[in-house]
Amino acid sequence: MMLVFANGASGSSYSSFCCVRDDSFTEGVSHWTKTHWSWIRRQTFDFEAQNQLLADAIATADQAQSRITRLNADIHDALADWRLGPLVQNLQAFCGIQELTAVGIVAEIGDFERFPTAAKFMSFIGLVPSEASSGPTRRQGGITKSGNRHVSTSADRSNLALLSCPTKREPRTVTAAPGLPQEVIDIADNAAATTAKTLAEVAANQEVCHEDRHRGLARELAGFLWSAAITTQRLHREQTSPPATSKRAKHDRDKQQHTKREQTPLPTEFVTMMF
Repeated sequence: MMLVFANGASGSSYSSFCCVRDDSFTEGVSHWTKTHWSWIRRQTFDFEAQNQLLADAIATADQAQSRITRLNADIHDALADWRLGPLVQNLQAFCGIQELTAVGIVAEIGDFERFPTAAKFMSFIGLVPSEASSGPTRRQGGITKSGNRHVSTSADRSNLALLSCPTKREPRTVTAAPGLPQEVIDIADNAAATTAKTLAEVAANQEVCHEDRHRGLARELAGFLWSAAITTQRLHREQTSPPATSKRAKHDRDKQQHTKREQTPLPTEFVTMMF
């Protein structure tokens, strides 16, 4: 067991080793929390080789955590110069989506405007019902689970956190969420309320399995994400692009320039050359 743990350095191997020693974690409910790690660091074994193995495993985990912290800081610093940085910031208006998740979704999708509708975006990430239709008969099954796996998994995990958000609350404002457009905030609040309502309706249907239930909720969240992304890109384009002029205004401007050229007298040298 010690060799397995040394080669794999996995949490499951350590848990199995503790079960062999009849030494289970009883100070909490969830594993790999701060309380659990504090309990692991206090463990001692009869053989020094086992103590060295535990120290090496803890050092490996600490190094991995330090690397994650460093990479998260690098990603945060890179957002300042990224053209899609405002989109990453606005997607964090959704409960359950933080910076790293938003960066992953935006990096995978890029330009959300290449999807004309929310249904096209849902289809791209595989959050649509499967279908086996023939002629006039239409048969639909569960979620396909095809498409972009990273984005669909991110939406599925974020959806679990979205379910824990309070739904009976006053709508947020720009003051409560500084730096975010009010339109995006309204979309995020609507996503939380709609998801909770849909969950209550689906929970009453015992025929829907647990996995399809959460996949369906993730599909709804994906639609709201698409709407927020499209809104963000439109607002950014309106802020950076020059004000558009109507066809009538452009016609009047061209006519004025043409009249001005006609009224400008020709140089004397040019007139002499003509005659």
